[in-house]
Amino acid sequence: MSDQGQPAQEGLSKKERREIKRLEKQKFQASNERRTNFKKGLKWLVVILVVAGIGYLGFRSGWFSGAPDYGEPVIFAEQFEIQGQAHINIGSEHPPYNSNPPSSGWHYEDPAPWGFYDKELPDEQLVHNLEHGGIWIAYRPDLDKNLVEQIKKTAEYFKRRIIMEPRAANDSDIALVAWGWVDKFSASEFTEKRLVDFINRFIDQGPEKIPF
Repeated sequence: MSDQGQPAQEGLSKKERREIKRLEKQKFQASNERRTNFKKGLKWLVVILVVAGIGYLGFRSGWFSGAPDYGEPVIFAEQFEIQGQAHINIGSEHPPYNSNPPSSGWHYEDPAPWGFYDKELPDEQLVHNLEHGGIWIAYRPDLDKNLVEQIKKTAEYFKRRIIMEPRAANDSDIALVAWGWVDKFSASEFTEKRLVDFINRFIDQGPEKIPF
């Protein structure tokens, strides 16, 4: 080895020395190119993660729901004490709920598929949907059909985590329910803003976080 740490080149022809220098230059350039590509790839990965994170938060918060912007939200809901998250067998008896419709407490093991129903589902099943951050829209079976369609059309802006059903036990025309919260009102008090504000405020606020 020479004093500079380079391999001794005594006895090599000029052509051989030029070839060695060329190969060393190629090796140096390839190393620089790998470092540059790695840095570029890392930057793009950060950008993708940031965009994906913003998209996920927007999806969860309702930014991309398609619902109109009604301005400053107004919440009429009443908060109720949480009655636990106990699972019970189908048909089992349990203590009374503290709200109508119930907003927490005893529930069946399997939640209902999200969607819009024209038949009544068990309260104990839908409480499980609330636990997963869903919104339960319950209306009296004799509610005006045009109003039912208007409520459904408004709720469809959100495309997820919505359960809507007729419910004979309602003590109001319409009830909006989330985990620990209930907003009850008459047909004449319904506005799209009231429904949208409630969903935006309480969707995904259940104690169990699930992806969809």
